[in-house]
Amino acid sequence: MVLADRGVVCIDEFDKMNDADRVAIHEVMEQQTVTIAKAGIHTTLNARCSVVAAANPIYSEYARDQSVGKNIGLPDSLLSRFDLIFIMLDEKDPENDRKIAERVITNHRHHNPNHDAMAHFNFANDDYVIEPEMQANRNEGGGVGASIYEKHIQKVSGDVTRSVVTRDFLKRYISYVKSLKEPELNSDCTEYAAQLYAAIRQKAAYADQNTIACPVTVRTLETMIRLATAHAKLRLAKQVRTDDIDIATKLIYMSIFQNSMDDEDEEKPKKATVPAPAAQKAEAAASAKAARGAAGKKRV
Repeated sequence: MVLADRGVVCIDEFDKMNDADRVAIHEVMEQQTVTIAKAGIHTTLNARCSVVAAANPIYSEYARDQSVGKNIGLPDSLLSRFDLIFIMLDEKDPENDRKIAERVITNHRHHNPNHDAMAHFNFANDDYVIEPEMQANRNEGGGVGASIYEKHIQKVSGDVTRSVVTRDFLKRYISYVKSLKEPELNSDCTEYAAQLYAAIRQKAAYADQNTIACPVTVRTLETMIRLATAHAKLRLAKQVRTDDIDIATKLIYMSIFQNSMDDEDEEKPKKATVPAPAAQKAEAAASAKAARGAAGKKRV
């Protein structure tokens, strides 16, 4: 994490971490620093990095009736330090399987054999070894970042076909966005974020604890602010809007409750329409009149 300062560190098999490393990672994810006390040296190193971790369930299969912490064997104090937690299940859906297979086949079909890293291994150029396709783009004469969209990959959303940006362009765009100034957060957005945080916390208090990925704490509010600011930076905006907070809230909602806010709104039963006071009085008067008429006929 110290080597990944101002970058991203990816950790695989996160559930198999020993207790010593698990204690040490708490400080990194909370304070972005690493304290070293060894051989008479006591110092603090910067570890300002983002953590992307992948973990497997401890029983090789995810138990839906248990919480996320019990499935991967990690304490809530560590899970709460992650901004977003997503559960990826191996669902047997023919449509999703077809999309994944098409993506994999497309990558192999349009793969250029000249981009093979092992065939052009070069110790003098690390970038060429790690990212051979980027070096090939430079050698083809198109210049740096010449291609913005993938040539053979398109995403169909309904009736609209969208092109997929290349990895090289996405890296450069994110690098440019990170160099910009942080967007400002005005008072209206802070009050709006506080209201949404209170609503999420209220829902988590009455929800089944086994269905919640992590407890809702003040870190959740900080996560909302970070995600909203990041979304505003992607728009190259100078101020955070309520739309950015809505996007951040949807991500947090999906991470904590494992379902989207739109799906939950559809599942809620529609409220019965309450008649107006005038209509209520007219209906009551008609019922009383009918009752009196029935009583009079009965006397006769």
